[in-house]
Amino acid sequence: MNDPLQFCLRVRLIPDISSKSLKDHMATELSLWYCLRAINRWGSGVLDMEVALLALADTFGYNRRTVYRQLAKGNGIFWTVMPHNGASRIYIHGISKVANILQIYWTQGHFREVSVERFNTPGKRKAELYASIHKPAGIRANPMSRACITSMTGLSKTQQRRYELIAGIKRTPNYAVIFHGNNGSHTVEPAKMTVEGKSREYIINKRLGNIYHTRQSMSSRGQLKGLPSVSKGVRSSISGEARRPLSRRFFKSYKALMTVLSRRGKEEEHQGFCLVNNGYRSVRGRLEWCSYGVYV
Repeated sequence: MNDPLQFCLRVRLIPDISSKSLKDHMATELSLWYCLRAINRWGSGVLDMEVALLALADTFGYNRRTVYRQLAKGNGIFWTVMPHNGASRIYIHGISKVANILQIYWTQGHFREVSVERFNTPGKRKAELYASIHKPAGIRANPMSRACITSMTGLSKTQQRRYELIAGIKRTPNYAVIFHGNNGSHTVEPAKMTVEGKSREYIINKRLGNIYHTRQSMSSRGQLKGLPSVSKGVRSSISGEARRPLSRRFFKSYKALMTVLSRRGKEEEHQGFCLVNNGYRSVRGRLEWCSYGVYV
């Protein structure tokens, strides 16, 4: 018989479901869903209530009152609680069912994994949900603005910074530059922007979004493979008849940027950035990006 108290000491997170649940204020219910899936390591999707309560308290630090309250709030979305032989059973919903209910628009196709020790308090759980939307260390990622993260998760800048501290997320700054090339010579100068102070305006070097990397590890695709088809209806409702604007804005090379932009209509507004070769950067070792409009 499977012993639920001896399950794998890692929790698997799904980035797109995590960001949607944060935005919809369902992070606590989703965290419990992740914990129940970790407990049910043999994949039956069914847990006896008392077994689940014992495992949640022993490993994830839950108390009974909290579990009962969250089970009631998430019933019919992440699981279904039903009576069984005078007791109760939890029927854990599968990924595709949860994705359909939450209307997930898939953008990432790999699980993230985190240790139980980093998922055993309410604060840690919410921070790791936020961390899962970013790439693990060692995997290439593009700059992301605070406004974009807020749009994805509904979290304010202050909340983002707090979760980054708890989850140990590394931030790498990025800068916009103007690239000049004439007669075989190349020069790079920082792009400027104007900001308003209390009494006057200031001109500063233009910053782009940070690149974020987490301590989580990338897991296999598993059940996520093929699930983007679940969100075809969501994709249609978002895009409608109009073509969506360029969603990928940062490219490793000018050639890659031009290849994508050449497929767009001339009447469409779009902008992309390409990474400046380290030999041409105004500050060596700093990540600098040149926009399509000025990269000549």
